[in-house]
Amino acid sequence: MELTNFPASAPTATPWDLSTGAALEPSLRPRGGRADTVFRRDNWNNGTALYAPWDRVALSGHPNWVHESPLLAWNQDRNLIFFLERVHELVNCDAYQGI
Repeated sequence: MELTNFPASAPTATPWDLSTGAALEPSLRPRGGRADTVFRRDNWNNGTALYAPWDRVALSGHPNWVHESPLLAWNQDRNLIFFLERVHELVNCDAYQGI
């Protein structure tokens, strides 16, 4: 996670490979259900962010998400638990297929 200007700015994050000390290769990112969209395997934004309304990078490119997804979009009243709960939901849903 990268937390510059938090909480006024949302965190941004990417899956990390502890063995290489770098972002997880696109082919190894979580998949299944909404994880396919959030952990994009097409190397969107060079794999540096999650494609979700609670991620700073994605939200800055989609300001309409604030109004279209108010329950998921980041705002300064949110905290890290909110961010982590969204990720937890993705990797614990029935459609999740792992990496």
